[in-house]
This record gives sequence, C-alpha cells and structure tokens, in this order.
Amino acid sequence: EQFKSYYLASPLRREKVKLAQAFHLFAEKNAAAQTAEALPEKHVESATKRNGSGWFSRLEAFSTRRLVWQWGMAFAVLALLIAGSWLVFENRRGRQQMSQKEPRRDVPVQRAAEQQKEIERQNATNLAIEKERERMLAEQERLEQQRAAGQRQQQPSPPTRAGVATFIVTTPLTAQMRGVGQLATISIPAKTDAVAMQLELEPNDFSAYRVSLLNQSGAQTLWRSGKLKARAAGDSQTLSITFRADLLKPQIYVVRVSGVPTNGASEILGDYSFRVVK
Repeated sequence: EQFKSYYLASPLRREKVKLAQAFHLFAEKNAAAQTAEALPEKHVESATKRNGSGWFSRLEAFSTRRLVWQWGMAFAVLALLIAGSWLVFENRRGRQQMSQKEPRRDVPVQRAAEQQKEIERQNATNLAIEKERERMLAEQERLEQQRAAGQRQQQPSPPTRAGVATFIVTTPLTAQMRGVGQLATISIPAKTDAVAMQLELEPNDFSAYRVSLLNQSGAQTLWRSGKLKARAAGDSQTLSITFRADLLKPQIYVVRVSGVPTNGASEILGDYSFRVVK
C-alpha cells in the first residue's frame, strides 16, 4: 500500500497506471470471450478475481524493473562522473609533473651556462691583472732608466788621462854593468798618468815575485807591488808592472825583482836600472 501511494503520487505515473489498466481490461475482455463458452459462470467470476490480483502483481513487477533500471542509470552516470573526474585529475597531475620535469631538464644546461660565464669572468679578471702587472713593470723600468740617466748626469766626468807610457827592460844590470854606464833611458811625455814596464826574467825556480821601485842609491822605496805571477814569453818569462808616472823625476831609478818562496824570506833576483828624461 505504501508503494502504491508513493508510486501514484506522480501524475506521470498515474497516467502510466491508467494506460496499463486500459490495456489490461482489453486483454481480460478478449480472454473472457474466449473462455465463456467452455467455463461456467462461477469460473468466469473466479477468473476475473484472479486476473485482478495478477494485474497488481504485474504492475508491481513493472515498477520494480523500472526502479532497477533507474538506479542502474544513476549508478552508470555516477560511474561516468567518477571516471571523468579521475581522468581530469590525472590529466592535471600529468601536466604538473611535466611542468616540474621541464625545469629539471633545464638545470644542467643552466648550470653549464653559469659555469661558462664564471670561467669567462675569471679569464677576463686574470687578463686585466696581467695587463696591470705589465704596465707596472714598464713604468718601473722607465723610472729606473730616468734615475740612472740622472745619476750619470750628476756624476763628475773623470779627469782626462794623457795615457800610459810603456817600456820594456830586457836584462837586469849587475854591479859591474852599472859602472860602465849600461843604463836604459826612458822619456816620459807630458801629462802621462802611468808607466808600464815589462821585465824579462832570468831562469829561476820561483812561481811568485815582488817588485820594488827604488831611488838611485836604493835607500828609499818609492813603490812596492803585491805578489805577481810571471807570464811565459817564448823561452823566457816576463813580469808586467804599472805605477804612477808622477813618482818619476829626471834621474836614475832602480826596479828590484825578488822571488817569493813558499816558505821563508824573499830572495833578490836582479835590479833593473833606468834613467828618466822629460
């Protein structure tokens, strides 16, 4: 009864019920006409009652099938809505993942570009430092050249020297030769600064020598050399000495050569006498 009242509450459903009743009455009339001849009247009445209860059962079965179909459609629509929502959600999530992956793909490229820029900046900095260092070195060299030029200008010019008078004395004079007048005569030009002599030595066993410049009597030493080494000249040896020209005046001088042993005192090897004229 509740179902009937619920079902018949709708005008559309009531129209459907009327249509079904009319169709059912038409079917009952046809059935009654066919069975009227074979069945008695009471059977006709009982059949009518049974047909009335069958109509309600058919109506209930029809309504039940319609409800099942409606609920099935509702579930289908709900499933479609859920599937569509899921597809929309998955599509949006896929797009988000793709948008997140794209920056990740660009990270190595951006990092390489940043590293290349950093290398270029470092190279430019090194080049600027190298240019600045070269500029400072060039400036320092220029200042040193200017300072050296200024020092050369401030230094006094060395005195002009007329030159060196060079003489060769070949043989030492013995006591007998000095009396005979065997003296070498040397002429010293004016403005001569130094006198150079080459003394030929007689054979000896010394490897070092000293030379002294004495006055004619030999009592005064005017100049003394340090240790000298002889230089080979053919079969003989020579000593080279140089002393100031202002030590000599127009008179006789003696150059004394002494051998210096490894141990012990020096030994006089010979005197070289000469006369100075100007």
